[in-house]
Order: sequence, then C-alpha cells, then structure tokens
Amino acid sequence: MAARGRTAWLRAATAGAMISRHAAHSRDTAGLRLVPDGLRDELEREKARQRTYDAMQRKARAGHVTGGRVFGYDNFEIVGPDGQRSHVERRINETEAAVVRKVFELCATGAGFTRIAKTLNEDGAAAPRPQQSRPAAWAPSSVREVLLRPLYRGEIVWNQTRKRDSGGQAKRATRPEDAWLHVPAPGLQIVSDELWQSAHRELQSRSEQYAQAGRQRHDGESRYLLTNFGRCARCGGSFAVQTRQHGGSRVALYGCSTAAKRGSKVCDNTLVARMEVLDREVLATLETDVLRPSVVEQAIEIALEELAPTGQATARERLAHDVATLERECERLARAMTRGGRLDALLGVLEQHQARLVAARRELASVAGFTLSVDRMGLQGRLRAKLQDWRRLLTADVASGRAVLRLLLEGPIRFTPIVEERGRGYAFEGAIAFDQMLPGVVDFPPCVASPTGTALALDAEIALTWEVAA
Repeated sequence: MAARGRTAWLRAATAGAMISRHAAHSRDTAGLRLVPDGLRDELEREKARQRTYDAMQRKARAGHVTGGRVFGYDNFEIVGPDGQRSHVERRINETEAAVVRKVFELCATGAGFTRIAKTLNEDGAAAPRPQQSRPAAWAPSSVREVLLRPLYRGEIVWNQTRKRDSGGQAKRATRPEDAWLHVPAPGLQIVSDELWQSAHRELQSRSEQYAQAGRQRHDGESRYLLTNFGRCARCGGSFAVQTRQHGGSRVALYGCSTAAKRGSKVCDNTLVARMEVLDREVLATLETDVLRPSVVEQAIEIALEELAPTGQATARERLAHDVATLERECERLARAMTRGGRLDALLGVLEQHQARLVAARRELASVAGFTLSVDRMGLQGRLRAKLQDWRRLLTADVASGRAVLRLLLEGPIRFTPIVEERGRGYAFEGAIAFDQMLPGVVDFPPCVASPTGTALALDAEIALTWEVAA
C-alpha cells in the first residue's frame, strides 16, 4: 500500500494538482504529517479501478460477459436467488451464427475482406451494430474483426486491451500477450476447428504474398488533399480516393468509400470524380469565397462582440451552469457506485465527467473578470498578412494544404452527387471554423480561448470535366 500511495502522490504532482500541506497531530504518532490535497481522491479512484479489474477478472474466468454484445451471440441476464441480477451469459444466436460461418467459408475459398462484405450486403445478411451515423451493413473492417475473434472457435480471451492510461485518461492500448487470460468456452463455439484453420491458412498465405510484393501500409499523413475531410451526403461514409485503369495508366478518383467497399445495396452513390478536378474546385472556392478580407473581418467583428463584457457575462453564466450540472452528475454516479451498480460502466462514465468538470472549471476561471482590448489599428495589417500566408500554403503542396484545411474546416465537406440530363457532377458544402483562425489574427491573452461557434457556410457546385462509367 505504501508503494501505491507513493505512485498516486507522483501522479497528482506531475498532473499539476494543487497540493497543500498542513500539520496534524496524532495520539498514536508524534510529529507532523503531510497530506496532499487531492491524494485521497486519487487513492479512491485507484482502489475503484482495482476493484473493477478484479471483478471483471472473476467474471471472465467464470465465462461470464465482461463487455457488450458480440455479433453471433445474445446476452442473457442471470438472476440470483435474491431476485437481483447475478451475471450475464452469452448464448448463440443461430441466425447471426450462420452469417459468421459464411464469412469463414468465403475467406477459406479465397475471397478478400471487401468481396466478402459486398457479398453479405447483396444477400441482405444480418450485420453487426453500426457505429453512430454509419449504415447498418458489412464493411471490410467488420469482416476482418470476425475472422480474428477467437470466441467463434470457443475460446474467451480477456484483458487484451486497456481503455485508460494510469492517469485515468481515455487512451486505448494493447496489453502484452502474457497478461491475456484464455478461458475455454466450447459451448460458445460457432466455427469448427477445421474451418477456422482453413480460413486462417488463407489469411496467412495472403499476408505472405502481400509482404513479398513489397507493399507497405501507410499510417502517416495522407498523400491526397481531401482524404478524411470529405463525406458522402447520401450515406455519411468517407469520401476517399480510388484508382482505376484509364487508357494506358491508372488515375486517382474521389468517390464514396461505402459504395466502393460495401456495395450499391448500402449506398447507391457510385459516381466518381477525377481527383485533380475536385481538389482544384475546392481550393478555388476556399480562396475566392472564404479567404477574403471582408469575410474574415465579418467573423472578427462577431468574435469581438462575443468577447465584449455582455458576451463574456453570458459565457460565464453558461460555464457556471455546465460546472454545476457536471458536479451533480458526478455525485449521482458516485452514489450509484456505492449502491453496487455496474462498476465497469459507471467508473468509465464517472472519469469522463470528472475530466469534463476539470476542463469546465478551468475555462470558467480563465474568463472570470476578463475584458478584451484589441488593437484595431494593427488588425488590418495582420489580417492581410495571414490571408496571404493561408492562400500560399493552401496550394503549396498536399501536406501544407491539408494543414490549412484542418485549420479552416468546421467538420467535413459533404459531397452530393448530381445526375441530370445536362451532365453529372458533385455539389459540395461545408462550414468554416473562424474561431480556429482568429488566434492567428487577433492577439488573445494566453488565459482566454478564442470564441466558439463562429462558423460561416461554404457551398459550391461543380461539373465533372472527365467521367468514368461506374
């Protein structure tokens, strides 16, 4: 316990926690005792994390559910003699299990992740629960997850990842394999050993061919301007680069990745546009319609009004309300934990609320009693210099252009396909985050964040000058 207390002290100190020292006389121990402010809370959180870990480990060893629902199974609550929930067990869902077996069968015959996903979607097969704003359909990534999940061969593997770091911040990381817990679960086996091995031999062969071809995975910055900045307006899927053969060479095209990887049954937007055409039109719109002195000056005036005394008072009231609400939520969650609720879920939510509460208190303290003073005489010169820099960087190279887009955009650019008798094309729209641009033009003091919510709309429509039959 002494070692753990020392660790907690160091974490509190390095996190910049306020530490106060006061003397306390004890009948049993003479002398002074140093008590860091916040150490008790840190120790309690550490104990709660350990209790949660131990409880989850006991559940995993017993074969009980320690997380959410897994495709192919249903979760059933088991009630104890006292009428209270004892634990949750998995039972095979035969409809979904048939889809899981088909995934392994298709893989064993040589089908890739994308081909399997499209086949399942065309057949209308049941699919895993989608992420927020994503279509309920199979994707290459979900196919891969199914093929690599050992539960389908009757083995529970627990403790593979951790959701938070030692300081309680949300940060997913893989644990070392020697920390994994393997529990046989023959009653949950969906895929036979022979089918599992056949599919994984195919995966291994494909991986070796991939390596021999000298292809490398790129996890760094994209080589394409609009990657991760565009969304299909039809389905919300990413607007990504595809390559196709045209004439004697391959050309790069932008299109809906959902339609490309999941099939037209999921998204019917099969329209593609040549990459350089869309890049040029988006950049031209930003240069001519956004990066103009009159537009940015309007945003600055809105920001200065928000930072005026009246606007600051409104901001303080909003922040004070947020702080009070978060404090009540933290107290409610703490009471729920003491009553024996689901510790794993409650602890995660409590830590998230505590992090938001710390941030809200810090922001409230930063705006208290502040009045902004702006040098309007020098503002015009700085504005023109910044606009010139942004225009230059926007078209200098892909990396610089992406950096400026990251600064300018408030959310993704939405691309809507237009198919008419006069031709085919894309209309695109988005919002500009002037609140992110203002610190480069207006000299805000370090203790004050630039105002939020200052966004103007961007929209344009272009026609394709080159088309590829979908």
